[in-house]
Amino acid sequence: MVHIEEANHRPTAGQTAFLRAGTYADETNAPVHSGTSDHARISYTNYQDEEVTLEGSVYCVHLQGSSYVSVLGLSFLNCGRNFYLRESHPTLAEPLTWRSGDGVSLPYGGERPDQGVYEQRA
Repeated sequence: MVHIEEANHRPTAGQTAFLRAGTYADETNAPVHSGTSDHARISYTNYQDEEVTLEGSVYCVHLQGSSYVSVLGLSFLNCGRNFYLRESHPTLAEPLTWRSGDGVSLPYGGERPDQGVYEQRA
């Protein structure tokens, strides 16, 4: 299994990082690069509908100053902030699952994603 940190550095505009099934503990999806347009996004997604969970991080996804990044099909469990978004546009996030030990947690900072469906499961 590739660690999230490695996936943060690899993709460039127009590429997709496919994350394999498993629980990634204390790791943050924080892309180093940005996409360049809607047709040349950097995408982070689960591979073939596999269950991918980021667990126990301060931030599960941290997008600050990133452009044209898509985050798709991931689950977050017990993160301090599930999805942090600031000065990052346009960002696509759908469908994401947010779970914490005390129920559903939806904190984020900055601007709202341009599009997205937030699937909530307790």
